[in-house]
Formats: sequence, structure tokens, C-alpha cells
Amino acid sequence: MTRVWRAARLPVLIAVLLLLVVVLTVLLRGGVARPPLDPESYQRDGGRAVARLIADQGVRVVPARTLEDARREVRTAGGTLLVTAPDLLEPGVLAALVDESESDVVLVQPGPRALTALHLPVRIAGQVAESVREPDCTLPAARKAGRSTIAGLVYRGEPGSQSCYPAGEGAGLVRAERITVLSTGFANSLLDEEGNAALAMNLLGGGRTLVWFVPTPTDPGLGGGTKKFTDYLPDGWVFGGVQILVAVLLFGIWRARRLGPLVAERLPVTVRGAETVEGRARLYQRAGATDHAAAALRQATVDRLRPMLGQHGDEGLVAEVARRTGRTDIPELLYGSTTTEAELINLATELDAVENEVRRS
Repeated sequence: MTRVWRAARLPVLIAVLLLLVVVLTVLLRGGVARPPLDPESYQRDGGRAVARLIADQGVRVVPARTLEDARREVRTAGGTLLVTAPDLLEPGVLAALVDESESDVVLVQPGPRALTALHLPVRIAGQVAESVREPDCTLPAARKAGRSTIAGLVYRGEPGSQSCYPAGEGAGLVRAERITVLSTGFANSLLDEEGNAALAMNLLGGGRTLVWFVPTPTDPGLGGGTKKFTDYLPDGWVFGGVQILVAVLLFGIWRARRLGPLVAERLPVTVRGAETVEGRARLYQRAGATDHAAAALRQATVDRLRPMLGQHGDEGLVAEVARRTGRTDIPELLYGSTTTEAELINLATELDAVENEVRRS
């Protein structure tokens, strides 16, 4: 277990640090990220400030986060309908929702598909950087607000529409009948600049109720078709996941086994036989293994005697050694037992003498 922990502690530490970074990021940002222009979002691109201003004027702001909620509120509450991301709705769904609304409709940065679905006399004229523009039109809501910040898509109104805040080849606001197409999003970060707050209040606070519809990709009622898993993740989570994968890959490359050409290494130092014998003898002595050492001496003597005498059985070997040496203690010497160090020393001397006598016979 200790070995496993030593190998895994660095990856575990990295994972814990990454988790802490994610948690701190979420806490510092004020929780889970909400969609842009969400009426309850305090983030820079949120719409909390405008929603509070409109509510302070006596207008009931009704957030709608699903298509079903938006349709129900439009039918029952009526009032102005604001759609913050119209391109998330299928053309037929958007057209049906606008038809159900009997009051003013404000669309924030609609794309070509949304404009075509509503048959508006409005076309996209390009895209501009954030800049302050004069209204330059007769629309009361714009003239009262004065200068406003325009950014993103701009539109060209055809006959039958009214354009305000010219920018580039288009305008930041185009109104056709009861539908207003708006390029600026009156986000929290822009509300205290120029006449942005006044323009938002003039466009959205004209009725008693404001149905604030914030479409999201996770809404099953939008009919947007099958979406990829990454479409449901905030951009920060996708970026963080890619960073983690890159970190894991680099860590794996760093810790991976390097395979290269074979390298010749010097063999260990050769130890003389006498040193090996002495070392083993010291181990036997330290362990008090007198019996084991005696058995090793007897077996070594027997192994050397067998080739000389041509005997393979124990009884035959004992008889032949006794015949050649004339000794009667051969059975005890070759197959007896030894218990003390003195007996072991005597055994070694006698075995050596027996072996020499056999060689001379």
C-alpha cells in the first residue's frame, strides 16, 4: 500500500489542486454561470440591473426559462415579450410564439433564420465593434434615450420599417410594426453608460408586464434537434477539461518508461570462492545452525566420494568406504547428527581425513 501511495500521490495532488481551482473559480464568479441577459444574473453580460429598473417602474417582470413557460405567460399575462436568444428557437416555434403575443416583441440580435421565419422587412447588414451612436431617427423610445452603445450585428431595414442608431451599413435598432430588432443587449456592464438604461426601459417597460424569455439549449421544447454533449457545457468547463487532458498527457510523457538502445553494463564484481564460503559460514554461526552446516559438509563429502567409488546407494557407499579405510565409524561420519560447534569442527576434520584415505587407497 505504501508503494502504491508513493506512486499515486503526485497525480492525486494535481487532481486536488485542479478541483480547488474549479471550486474557487465558481465561487468567485458567484455560482454557476447563467445565460447572457438572464434577468437574475449579476454577471457582466447579465440583465439583472435592467430587470430591477423596470420592476421599480411598476412593471411586473416575469422570467421564462422554457418555451412552455413563455407561451403560458404570453397567453395569461400578455404584455411585452423579450426573447434574448431567438436563434435557439426553430423558425416555426419562434413564429408561433410571436403570433401568440398580442403586444410588442423585442428580439436581441436575431440571425437570418429568425428574421426569415417572422417575414420581417429586415436584413443583416454586417457586424460592428462596440461604439456609441446617436439615434438619428424619429422613434420616440430612441429619441428620448439619446446616445446608446451599439455592438455586434447591425441591420438594414427595408421599406415599412424604422431604423435607429446607424452604424456601418446598417443600424443598431430596427422596428417593423410591433417587432423591434435590437443589436445591443443592455447588459449589466453597459447599463450605466450613455442612454442605454433609458433605451432599455423605453423598449421593455411600455406595458404592465414584461415576459423575459431566456432560451437555453437544454430546453426540450425548443425543437432544436440533437445537440452534442459539449453544447450543454459552459465554455469555461470545456476549456478547463482540455487543460486537464493536456496536463495528464504531459505528466504521462514525463513519467513514461523511456525505451532506447541496449546499454552494456559491467557485471558485478567477482567474489572469490573462499570469501563465499566464509560468508556462508558466518551466517550459519550467527544463526546457530550447527546441524544445517554439518549436513552441508556430509553431503559435499558424499558427492565427491560417489564418482571415485562408483557407488550410488548409501549402504554400498558406506561399506566401500569402510573397506578401503578400515574404519568402523563411517556410518556415523557420513549420515549421523551433530549438535555442538566442537562436534562440527571434529566432523570437518574426520570427513577430510576419510576423503584423503579413500583417494590414497
